[in-house]
Amino acid sequence: MKFLALLVGLTLVCGACGPSLREKALASTYLALDAGSKAFGVYDKQHQIDIAQHASSRDDGLAQLSAYWQTSDKIRDGFVAAALALSAAYATNSDATLSGALSAAAVVAQELAALGVKVAAP
Repeated sequence: MKFLALLVGLTLVCGACGPSLREKALASTYLALDAGSKAFGVYDKQHQIDIAQHASSRDDGLAQLSAYWQTSDKIRDGFVAAALALSAAYATNSDATLSGALSAAAVVAQELAALGVKVAAP
């Protein structure tokens, strides 16, 4: 939840960012996404191992993994969307691109929180 709180706080603070505050918001968002990506990588590997070890049969394990892969693919797509939005925000100096980057990162944070992924503060 600290991850989400950081992103929400940055969104509120950066309504009319000057260059230095904008740069700080972008850098903080990048660091938060990086921390989230690393935490998800650790969670993802262990979660798939847990599914495989606790499945009642091969077919049960494959079914559970298939269902989980749909969720994990959505989160990976969220990281890609957030990274692209962050790149656009770095490349242009507009409130719209900054807001888009912060919103995309907030979506990823919510998805990670829903899975129970613990993200260390950057």
